[in-house]
Amino acid sequence: AAALAASAKRLPKLEELDLSYNQITSAGMKKLAASKVFANLTRLRSANPLQGEGVRYLANCRHLRRLVTLDLYGGEVGDEGAGALA
Repeated sequence: AAALAASAKRLPKLEELDLSYNQITSAGMKKLAASKVFANLTRLRSANPLQGEGVRYLANCRHLRRLVTLDLYGGEVGDEGAGALA
């Protein structure tokens, strides 16, 4: 997650990203959400153990304004994550 976040400047036109099965945790999602790697995404898939806290980072990410599709299949969204997305 840290390496992807650091490469945001080299990926300005990235529109679709599948982070599935990379063991990205809530801490990793926090780093990604703070970077500009999500700036132009319209589709994001993340089948990772994010749990509620990681989903909250996504829900509050100011860089995901263009997002149309969010697929968190296989993640443990929980009540906290569902509330953040609502």
